[in-house]
Amino acid sequence: MEQSTTILKTIDGLRIFCRELLVDAPRAELLIVHGFGEHSGRYGHVMSYFAERGYSASAIDVRGHGRSDGRRGHCDRFSAFYDDVDALVDHVRGRASGAPLVLVAHSHGGLVGLGYSVNRDHPFAALVVSAPLLRLKLPVPIWKTAAARFLSRVAPSLALGNEIRSEDLTHDPQMVAAHKADDLCLEVATSRWYTEMVAAQGALVDRVAELVTPLLLMQGSADKLVDPEATRHFFELVPAESKELQWYDGFYHEIFNETDRARVLADVERWLGTQLPETRAAEAHT
Repeated sequence: MEQSTTILKTIDGLRIFCRELLVDAPRAELLIVHGFGEHSGRYGHVMSYFAERGYSASAIDVRGHGRSDGRRGHCDRFSAFYDDVDALVDHVRGRASGAPLVLVAHSHGGLVGLGYSVNRDHPFAALVVSAPLLRLKLPVPIWKTAAARFLSRVAPSLALGNEIRSEDLTHDPQMVAAHKADDLCLEVATSRWYTEMVAAQGALVDRVAELVTPLLLMQGSADKLVDPEATRHFFELVPAESKELQWYDGFYHEIFNETDRARVLADVERWLGTQLPETRAAEAHT
């Protein structure tokens, strides 16, 4: 199986880059949304793992990231990322495979995906979210927050260093080296993105009671970028009847790129098997 690529169009006319790995009669369609500062190309091993097990996968570069249009590390409004997901949903629905749709989202993508799920009329049968960006691990000083709010008004596209260190993402030295060498990974974020992200965090907590879609929430306990306890607290608030929290002791932020990522992928596969209805497509891959 080989990946293919295509270009999607958003409602505001941006070109969104999409990678796909498709199978015949899929068990489900996985829609993958990456974290801040990275891109869909870093999820090739995830796509391959699930394609080998009968799942189709499509992954986008959200605006301002990877090979998609948009100012790097920027958004005018956080809901613009929901427009990117809309484009992906419309594209996958257009295949009319009849398979259930599952959102797989990491970090910033997790905040996007969870926000999308309560703000848009979504088609997802299940949500798989790793290390969602619900709260930063290190508190931002008050002066820095005030400066960001001021700059968001007067210089919204001002790019500042995002302080993401490759060494804080995973214990795997090869993955660390690959991240450092990846020219598509960003080192900046804009002031407007920051204030919009903070607002989206608060808005999501305010509407958590609407999150009833089956949810697998996954978190590394040694995450240095997002606060693991914020993930745990959010999970407790989610009212979905079917929900599970997978806690990975000692894992850093990128659990899909950790040294024991095979366990993470197997956990996702197991959970999906408990959530998705049995179909003839599933039987074809057993």
